[in-house]
Amino acid sequence: MKFHYAIAAAMVSLLASPLSAAVLSYDESVDGDIDFFDTFSLDIGTNTISGSSFVSFEDATNTFLFDGDSFFELVVPTGAQVDSITYAFSNVNVQPGSNGFGVGMHTPSYIGDWEIDIQYDSSPVSILNEILPLGPSTYNFDYYVYVVQGAGPVSGGDWDYTLTFEVNELSAVPVPAAVWLFGSGLLGLVGMARRKKTV
Repeated sequence: MKFHYAIAAAMVSLLASPLSAAVLSYDESVDGDIDFFDTFSLDIGTNTISGSSFVSFEDATNTFLFDGDSFFELVVPTGAQVDSITYAFSNVNVQPGSNGFGVGMHTPSYIGDWEIDIQYDSSPVSILNEILPLGPSTYNFDYYVYVVQGAGPVSGGDWDYTLTFEVNELSAVPVPAAVWLFGSGLLGLVGMARRKKTV
């Protein structure tokens, strides 16, 4: 009887995948500004990165100031996939005479690429749909801000943001016939072993 339980446990372990432990909730006001090459591990559920950004261009001095450019890594765990990514922004302050400013993100290979104009677009925005879902792996992203020179002495503004990653269990993949054949073969061997004992 113990042998039967061992076979059942082995079959379950073949078909199941372990998942990691906690959803990401990173807040720049608490956890510090996102730095270049920071790594964020996602998990099943709603994962968020939130904070604030600003960008400005000073016409008189030809000076470009910003906060928000960063390369970072996202780790999607075994047995999970990212199904949606949204960027929400609020508390937007616009410099008088500004002609548009915003944020963008892309992968190094430019498979996914988007830009949002914080001054004119509506929040939230669904982004990077062309590369979704993202299965288990490590992904590199370039997150950047930009500004369009306007009529005023200073162009740009500042805003709060929340980047949300919805992560679900990996979509079921049909189990290869070889696994079922292996399982039925094991059960057949058990049956033959039991017959020999009773004979």
